[in-house]
Amino acid sequence: MDAYCTIYNLDESKPYCFVASAFDTEGFEREDSIEVCLEPLFITNQPPSADAGPDQIVDEGQIVMLNGSNSTEPDDEIVSYHWVQIGGPGVNLSDFAAKQLTFAAPDVAFGG
Repeated sequence: MDAYCTIYNLDESKPYCFVASAFDTEGFEREDSIEVCLEPLFITNQPPSADAGPDQIVDEGQIVMLNGSNSTEPDDEIVSYHWVQIGGPGVNLSDFAAKQLTFAAPDVAFGG
């Protein structure tokens, strides 16, 4: 006969003591005890590393591709992308949630 129990929500900072009792058919009992100390299991999520691709110099009106394919996630796989323009004249991104996106380089004034 196998005997087991499952205990949830244990605190790894505390030791736990258990007593097992065994009975025979005549009612005699034996018991044994054990102390269990839990080792904390530290799983830390590492953040992904974003790579938007190489710097580019383009002409006005040229279609520009941004490529996040070289971004990495040390713990697993990248599950989503999110592109945000943080400077310069406004552009229309083809898909701000894609791994790769395009936009048309805007017209800029002479000298930048």
